[in-house]
Amino acid sequence: MQPMNSTANRSRIRNHKGLVVAGAALVLSGAGAAGLSAVADPVDSNIAASCAIGTSKMDVTVPLTVDDKVDPIAAGAQETLETKTGFPSLPVEVTIDKLVVTEPVPEQIASTDSVTFTGGNVTGSYEISGSNLVVTFTGPVSSKDMQVPLVTAKQTLKDGIAPTTIEWKTFSQIVADTNYGQATCTPNDPNQTVNTTSVVAAESPTPTTSPTTNPPSSTPPTTSPTPTTTTPPAGTPGLPAPIPGLPVPDLPVPAPGLPTPSLPAPPAVPSLPAPPSLPTPPVPDLPAPPSVPGLPGGATGPCPTLPVPVPLPAPPVPCPAVPAIPAPTLPAPPTLPGPTPPGASAEVGVQVKVSI
Repeated sequence: MQPMNSTANRSRIRNHKGLVVAGAALVLSGAGAAGLSAVADPVDSNIAASCAIGTSKMDVTVPLTVDDKVDPIAAGAQETLETKTGFPSLPVEVTIDKLVVTEPVPEQIASTDSVTFTGGNVTGSYEISGSNLVVTFTGPVSSKDMQVPLVTAKQTLKDGIAPTTIEWKTFSQIVADTNYGQATCTPNDPNQTVNTTSVVAAESPTPTTSPTTNPPSSTPPTTSPTPTTTTPPAGTPGLPAPIPGLPVPDLPVPAPGLPTPSLPAPPAVPSLPAPPSLPTPPVPDLPAPPSVPGLPGGATGPCPTLPVPVPLPAPPVPCPAVPAIPAPTLPAPPTLPGPTPPGASAEVGVQVKVSI
């Protein structure tokens, strides 16, 4: 890629875009974003940046190409932005294990819908971090052989922002993991604009006007009677049967006074002979079931005689009653003498004898 004067290049691109916008504004239709078909040209830029690795710092130039596919674009529509970031030339060859590019997303973008990668010799992935699109390329690959894929981002614009201009800014940071350590590169002018997109208002669809009807005149128009035509039934002898899918032509009615041609009667359909009757297969005679032999002489078998029940023994005689033992009769207790008069002896002899 040949270095370009970024200021002169952007001036030529802006002038060219001004003509594109002026011409596209004349062909906008009521279909809104669907009516926008203007295609913008890609813008190539050389971004002056400085890279620091360890304690060393060097000035580099990073080639960058930005292409907005639809310019101008209607508010609320989806823009396709293609970005290709080159690798800066270094005084020594290094091995790139991973390259992370952080790109700011303009405030006019409502959402980043998808990001795809085309070409290159490293694997691409992405994530949305705040208001930044962070793209990661994974190696390893030599710095002199590294080919960065083309990044295609589909982004939806916010509604109600027209008229305005989207300014696509350069990357805010590039971080490379190398075999010499991690290198961090930042642009000298982080507000450098690498492309612009004009946003116009989406026009509403033009309402369909109903046709104007003329008021009826006082005199009704004179119309000639339409001749009545009849359609012959399908399968009429002498006429071909209608072909499915094709209209059946109307045949004119014969003029009054002319005889109506009679059609020949259809030929009689010969009757078919009755089908021959089928013979009924004979039913084989089944042998009678064998009889069960009875007792000799036709006698019946003897009935079994039940044994006579054994009589149960009589219950034993109850035990004799135990005679009652008479209760012993106790003598009446002796009468105790009264108190002893003064001066008398208190000894009293009492003998009690009890016999049982």
